[in-house]
Amino acid sequence: MILHYDKTRNRVICRWGEPVNIIMNKKSSRMERIRTIAVQLQKDGQLAKRDRERYGEHPVYSKIMHFVRKLRSNGYFPMGELTKPCTICGLEHGSAPHFDTRKRRVVWLCPEHRNELNKSNAN
Repeated sequence: MILHYDKTRNRVICRWGEPVNIIMNKKSSRMERIRTIAVQLQKDGQLAKRDRERYGEHPVYSKIMHFVRKLRSNGYFPMGELTKPCTICGLEHGSAPHFDTRKRRVVWLCPEHRNELNKSNAN
């Protein structure tokens, strides 16, 4: 599962894989289907009402809320202007908050290192 905040679109994006059985030419196979939820945040870091109603019962909603609470407690909202250096290389330009679902903490990653967290959380 991958959780990150997209500042330009003001959304928390959650992406995960679900195994799906498919049948092609009478042969059964299993593949992973990638699912995505993008919830919009208001300026103060609260989820938009329509997204709360739409995804409130979804199993990943609690993880999204946990991520948003962590961002708010770290002082990221209401302005969303806080930038921190990349956790891996220390580069501050373009770093964005991601949620490490294994360690349950917020990490800041630059564009070059975003895939490293995605690979470790994908399994």
